[in-house]
Amino acid sequence: MQVALDILTNTFTLFSIDSYSINDKSAAHKLQINNGDLIIRDRGYCTIAEMLRILAHKADFIYRYYHVFKYYNVNLREGN
Repeated sequence: MQVALDILTNTFTLFSIDSYSINDKSAAHKLQINNGDLIIRDRGYCTIAEMLRILAHKADFIYRYYHVFKYYNVNLREGN
């Protein structure tokens, strides 16, 4: 199940019940991202590609720490 809640309007922006074979990483792209959003996610969604997609939409993110993930560049945005 994938759920996204807009806490300002208290409405669901995404709600889907998917097959067990669809894991978090493969479902991550379903979330619509807007300029200025703050995306808070569990570590199952944590990929460089998804982080770059969020940054490309000029949004920010917080992921739960994933102990085997290596963070080499904390300044992914252009010009930082």
